[in-house]
Amino acid sequence: MKKLLTTLVFVGSSALLCLPAYAADTDTGSGMAAASAAPLSRADAKNEKNEAKAEYKASKKAADANKELNKADCETAFDGSQERACKKTARAAAKTDKAAAKTKYEGEKADIKSEQK
Repeated sequence: MKKLLTTLVFVGSSALLCLPAYAADTDTGSGMAAASAAPLSRADAKNEKNEAKAEYKASKKAADANKELNKADCETAFDGSQERACKKTARAAAKTDKAAAKTKYEGEKADIKSEQK
């Protein structure tokens, strides 16, 4: 029971830590920040998109690997209904991690698109 509780706390905290954070816009309206930032070229934007996609795929694979490790831990530590509950928690954690990775990836794509214009 203690391990299951620990797993649930870990899953919840990892889900919160994986959410993307966005800084507040600190532009005072002087126009200097917009004038100094040059838009990305098409090649640079493509390179950044490819890098973001590679990071997204790596995050998904890491989530799958963690899921398998957690399921293996469940098989060795628990029996019966506790094992099934632990595996369900492992699958839910992987799903949450993948969703957070996707959200981050889509945010990065949108940022790149806005910088390109």
